[in-house]
Amino acid sequence: MIIFAVIIMIVLAVRTFGFGMCAPGIIGMTACAASVLCMILARHSSKKIIFNIIAAVTCAGACVCIVLAGNGDSGSGSISDREKMLARISQTDDIDEAVKRYDRYVKKYGEDEQAKLSLAMEYINADMQDESQNILMNDIKNTSSKEYYLAKVEWDKHFNGYNLVGSVMDLMSQAVADNPDWSWGYVILGTTYYEHGYPEYAKYYFTKAYQIDKTDGYAPCYLGVIAYDSGYYDNATQFFDKAWELSGDDAYLQSVITYYRQCVAKEVA
Repeated sequence: MIIFAVIIMIVLAVRTFGFGMCAPGIIGMTACAASVLCMILARHSSKKIIFNIIAAVTCAGACVCIVLAGNGDSGSGSISDREKMLARISQTDDIDEAVKRYDRYVKKYGEDEQAKLSLAMEYINADMQDESQNILMNDIKNTSSKEYYLAKVEWDKHFNGYNLVGSVMDLMSQAVADNPDWSWGYVILGTTYYEHGYPEYAKYYFTKAYQIDKTDGYAPCYLGVIAYDSGYYDNATQFFDKAWELSGDDAYLQSVITYYRQCVAKEVA
């Protein structure tokens, strides 16, 4: 029985610390310790039956805690609960509500840069230039993360229209230098160059993105667009077929592919 209780305690320790020190795991480990103590006392006491009953009850309670400790939604520190609370910051169009959700998150988990970036994005969407800039310029230490660069690009789109192209190009060039395996960074660079009349540069970056991630349909789609613009309709069709195969349930991507397939069909008719 003691060995069984010890095994339960080990399982609880793994699940508890693996899921962020959730409360049921701590309670369960305490129950296991109490169970072991009762079983030891039962061997040297005239009240053996009472101690054994207590040991059995606490051990059973510890078994229940095994299930609760592994539940991602239980315990104030569980990873799933934290991610859900973080996501909720961005799940409202009301900036005041977003700030309240951010404050609740900070009260529960403390400040971290993910939450700050989420709040910065909400300030950007609410056209609050100073507040968003203050976070991006003063509160973020890891300025080489993908999330930081995406937030900076959104900030430039909203508030830096006079030099948007140059700013985005500079930002994303630095982003892919800091994150060389970030395929989406190359896609953003490619679309920026393409939209401003530099198809050869765009083609280079889309090709780079597709070499890194062959599961994303955007790079082959845009390569198909460039091939179409250049009159290489067979190549364009092959790229669009591949993009469609990878599009999954992305309605926007599928609409772009469908439009350009129709364009190709008209040209070759």
